[in-house]
Amino acid sequence: MCITEKSTGFNWRKGDWEYTRFKEAKYIIEKLQPEDFTNKPETPIPKSGFCKSELKGKEDYFSDDSGHSYGCYNLHEFRGPFSVHKSQVCLETWKGRDTDRVLQGVSCEGGSDPIVFAPDGWFHHAHIHRQYDPTDDYKDSLYIEVGKCAVIGK
Repeated sequence: MCITEKSTGFNWRKGDWEYTRFKEAKYIIEKLQPEDFTNKPETPIPKSGFCKSELKGKEDYFSDDSGHSYGCYNLHEFRGPFSVHKSQVCLETWKGRDTDRVLQGVSCEGGSDPIVFAPDGWFHHAHIHRQYDPTDDYKDSLYIEVGKCAVIGK
């Protein structure tokens, strides 16, 4: 679980961006097992979304005392709905040797809600959308937030 400590950004009002602060948010970041996507109408999209196909061609790398791998993660608000469309492939950074390897951090930068976090440490999360047309009457808010994460239910 990750809890926001500070959040700032912009809301669109009357044709212009206004600086604002946002409320504390709580997130669940869940590591998922990539599943096959069948593309059949009677079969729902798996929780892991398109992670399995996006992982093809990505290779893990480990040296004597560090390395990186790829995993499938989903970010959603605590007590909020789960969306398969928020599942994405993320880069995992590791330290240590084979027998005592420890996850140092995870970087999920594939969508409009990038997040970088340490499992029991800081996180940085942003919401940057692609609504740049100045004639729009409505735009989603833009924000960046920082806070702390803690592993629950290992």
